[in-house]
Amino acid sequence: MLMLRDDQAPKVGASLSQSKRRKISIIFARLPCFEYWKLQFRNKKFLQLLKSGEIFRVKQEKGLVKPYVILHSGAGSNWEMFDKDFKTFQRLPKVSSSDYCFFLSDKETICVGTQLIIIGREIEGIVYNADAKSWTMINVMHKARKFSSGCFLRGKFYVLGGRDENDKHLTCGESYDETTNSWELIPDMLKDMTFITPSQSPPLIAVVDDNLYMLETSLNELRKLGVVPVSANTTFGLGTAFKSMGDRLQVVGSSHSWHRKGIVYSCRPSPDVEEQHWEELKYWCSGAKLTQFIHNCCVVFA
Repeated sequence: MLMLRDDQAPKVGASLSQSKRRKISIIFARLPCFEYWKLQFRNKKFLQLLKSGEIFRVKQEKGLVKPYVILHSGAGSNWEMFDKDFKTFQRLPKVSSSDYCFFLSDKETICVGTQLIIIGREIEGIVYNADAKSWTMINVMHKARKFSSGCFLRGKFYVLGGRDENDKHLTCGESYDETTNSWELIPDMLKDMTFITPSQSPPLIAVVDDNLYMLETSLNELRKLGVVPVSANTTFGLGTAFKSMGDRLQVVGSSHSWHRKGIVYSCRPSPDVEEQHWEELKYWCSGAKLTQFIHNCCVVFA
């Protein structure tokens, strides 16, 4: 635990000089995000420092960012943030919107920097420029689609699968070129994917080391890489979270046991082996309860 001496801490009413802000930010950058809520109770200057984002910028500069999993797995608008080993957690504030999309599962999540963005009913495609801190409208894709999946792979953003305006499953994908603001249609990216019902989940995909992995929900398998230890097939992939965490894959979902509890597994994937070695995260943090159905899941590095 890192602590400031009384002569290091800013007094109430005093302003922080740029050099002192930097020094204090370097100290707190070494603490996990779960400790930051305590800063607001020390004095207003610490609270202002936290809100400024300076601590998170220092964490990025020093290579101190760590992955955190943000889950929405219960009723209402409650969200919880876990560390990568699910040993520590924090309940996030409730979403203030009255839009029913944010209280059901009809929404998507994405993390931009340290911000969690929750998207309800959207019509147009927009892209966020972190440097300019602005949103820009982008050109439409070749295929109108809903319930698709997206990933960033080898320098490009890809959209895969989904359903068209006639509710027909799409096997094509598209890649976005930000320099030309245009999309390239890629046929048959999901030609081997099994479609059982119109209501099955969007493609469950994740990227590790520039390799794209897809969870075949009908078989509980990674495509050509072995069985996944969750019951994704019983709900056609709905309620299962499949994400990358640095150099590892993580899957959160329902167990195979009769009482269907929520479980978390992790593995270090390799395209060179036929069966991946999955490790169950058994030692849960006290007070956290994971349901068997995950509405939304997102990974943030902070």
